[in-house]
Amino acid sequence: MPGHPRGGRTVRFTGLPGSDKSAAAAAPALRMPGPAQVLDGDAPRRDLFPDSGSGARDRSENARRAGVPA
Repeated sequence: MPGHPRGGRTVRFTGLPGSDKSAAAAAPALRMPGPAQVLDGDAPRRDLFPDSGSGARDRSENARRAGVPA
């Protein structure tokens, strides 16, 4: 699979709230040949931005924030 010279990849799981996206992402992350990190979109909202709401605009901004490290 061609990609960045260092071999980095990003996979984004999307779905309804409470649909176990993080659990679904954890299984393949464990099988990666190198280091893998699962970034849960709920963590920044819960820990860093607790005042963010659940409306479409807030969810979009939260997804953008969670994607920055990726």
